[in-house]
Amino acid sequence: MKYAEKIKTSYNNVFWIKSKPTNCSLGETGHYLSWVDGKGIHDYFDLDSNSLAVASGLADEQQTKSIMSYINSNFDYFVNKYGATRVVCGTYSAEDTTVIPGQYQNGAYWYLPSYFLAMAEYKIERFDKVKVMWNGVSKANVKFEKEGLTEWYFENGDVGGALNYSWSLSFPLFLNNMMSSIK
Repeated sequence: MKYAEKIKTSYNNVFWIKSKPTNCSLGETGHYLSWVDGKGIHDYFDLDSNSLAVASGLADEQQTKSIMSYINSNFDYFVNKYGATRVVCGTYSAEDTTVIPGQYQNGAYWYLPSYFLAMAEYKIERFDKVKVMWNGVSKANVKFEKEGLTEWYFENGDVGGALNYSWSLSFPLFLNNMMSSIK
């Protein structure tokens, strides 16, 4: 337990920051950096890592409040109408990725980081947000019956990536488990 606390403290010392994340127009917030490497600090608001930090208990009470207030104040930006979530607020800079804005993780909505956000919302008992995600993925199941749940969705809602993507297909089952315990 002592070793785990040391790791948590070290992680928070390196990665916790209060800033306006790079290429994000949603303002300043306390959050975890995306990564730190030989090129320096890469300050993006990654939804998946910040949500996972909340869900796993890496974030303390104040950090959780900062992260989740930011997400929930901008919920319609981070979660699309099909219950899938963005990976990053805004887009990554060209020096960090060669992916074209609007493609792949830059501007796309995925079910994979949606697991982490659903876990974080559940942990802070924002069951209304879990229900929004559940209703969205239910709509996607009907609308995209032929394609199945895909790897990601473009900003305009069109399907992208692999069709019938395994991690996406299991997201409704994951949410169903949560929904069964929500009164």
